[in-house]
Amino acid sequence: MYAGIIKESWAASWLCLNWLSYFGRSKRAGRDRISRQIHRLVERQQDRHIKIWLLVCLGGQRMTDVAKFYGYRYGSGVHQAIKRLEEGARKDHSLADHLRSLKQNCGF
Repeated sequence: MYAGIIKESWAASWLCLNWLSYFGRSKRAGRDRISRQIHRLVERQQDRHIKIWLLVCLGGQRMTDVAKFYGYRYGSGVHQAIKRLEEGARKDHSLADHLRSLKQNCGF
């Protein structure tokens, strides 16, 4: 199963969703397990921007849903917050290391 509507023969290997079954008996179980892991990580974070980054970039949640939850008017505010966080990570090595460790905790 591939993300989007691209034919399998033309799709890049990273679009394949079969890896989700690694985390559970089915793809749905895998998605649920990853979602629980991400929500546990979100609960432990102090920084609001890191929470947003986790939910959108690693959790795959829609920016508009996260925007409503965190009090932004539009999803573009969430996009800008993520953009600023990732730009900051390029300059601040400790922030970059923290984001990298969060990715590894999720299995990415």
